[in-house]
Amino acid sequence: FFSTTFGGETLSIAAAIATINKIKSKGVVKNIWKKGEKLKKFVRLEIKKNNLQKLISIVGYDPWTNIKFISKSEKKNQLMKSFFIKNMIENKILINTSNNVSYSISNKDLLKIFKAYKDTFKKLSILLKNKKLNKVVGKNLSKNVFQIR
Repeated sequence: FFSTTFGGETLSIAAAIATINKIKSKGVVKNIWKKGEKLKKFVRLEIKKNNLQKLISIVGYDPWTNIKFISKSEKKNQLMKSFFIKNMIENKILINTSNNVSYSISNKDLLKIFKAYKDTFKKLSILLKNKKLNKVVGKNLSKNVFQIR
């Protein structure tokens, strides 16, 4: 005799199998890697176009990348991060610093994300060049609530 509380529960197993089959049939994994690769390449290009390579990098696997602010000054990093988050939100992209690509992101969505990055890095570059980043961000610094694993 063998008994457990959920011993006969097979609905979640059936749901898991159906999900795995859908992931395989729709090519979900390949899809998110491809979209992530496009996003990563675009961000790297915009960093370079705006001469920000010594201040910003993008790291991580293609479907899950993270924007790193790599100035030697932690204060400057916080200013850049704060501006980045604020300007991306103004471009209708809610982001901290992590790009988490999902199957549901369309090519139209990617174009909106690209546009937001383009605008943000261009403005950030101008502010840095004119030494106005501190004035624009002021005391409205973002604060870390979560840490990326």
